[in-house]
Amino acid sequence: MTPSRPEHWSLHARQWRHIGPPLRPCTQDIRIFEQRIAAWHAETRPADDSVALLLGVTPEIAAMSWPARTRLLAVDHNLDMVRYVWPGEAGCADSMAVCGRWQQMPVRKAAVSMVIGDGCFILMDFPEGYRRVADVLHQVLLPGGCLISRFFTRPAKAPTVSQLMAGLENGTIRSFDAFRIQLAMALQGDDVEKGVCLNDVWQAWQNADIDKEQIARNLGWTPEAMALMDNYRGQPTRYFLPTQKEVGQIFGERFDLVEFFTGDYEMADLCPIMRFVPQR
Repeated sequence: MTPSRPEHWSLHARQWRHIGPPLRPCTQDIRIFEQRIAAWHAETRPADDSVALLLGVTPEIAAMSWPARTRLLAVDHNLDMVRYVWPGEAGCADSMAVCGRWQQMPVRKAAVSMVIGDGCFILMDFPEGYRRVADVLHQVLLPGGCLISRFFTRPAKAPTVSQLMAGLENGTIRSFDAFRIQLAMALQGDDVEKGVCLNDVWQAWQNADIDKEQIARNLGWTPEAMALMDNYRGQPTRYFLPTQKEVGQIFGERFDLVEFFTGDYEMADLCPIMRFVPQR
């Protein structure tokens, strides 16, 4: 019997240092997170022992500047992500990471002042998976709390696979990380409820009739970055990529959207940072 491959995020955890923007937050994203949380904190003046809930263990977020006396709790479903990606020391004095499911958050109701995440909803089936987690976050947030997250979204008209391959050849797509997520968008198309299987993304790359070695030289791709596509091989995991409007509709059932930001890096327009406040 052929042994099963490690879980998708277990593979990514061991190669995390080779992943780049937009699949990881860049300096612009972190600056937006810091500024908006600082502004919210100054406006609302939450309790001195405010709890911030981090969805996942994104090290750039953990290490960023936090308001004074913030306690940070990171929750990730994958133990390898906690072991290999969590930085250990965060940007606040009191922090810890635990393994758990966001659908059953290991915190009491109305115990969290702020929730923050980066691209973390991509594995949630749409719309029900998004809705279930949004409901839980609404329960754990205090009145007047803050939910801020960067989302991976697709354009109203997703590119075709052939258009993406042409973009690689003419240099309009530069980053291999940006290409990988756009290839997933192209294969999913408008059927967000179906999503896209990661093995299908890998297969489409294998079938591409392009000179990959020449493109890699032209665009400066490293072998380590390109090898990340192999993490998708044989993976039944699915990505779900809604439009910005679809994200707003689901979260709008429980939250009010108060701010919306994008950077100016490659594909930033499809990676918006949205800040919500819970409805009461």
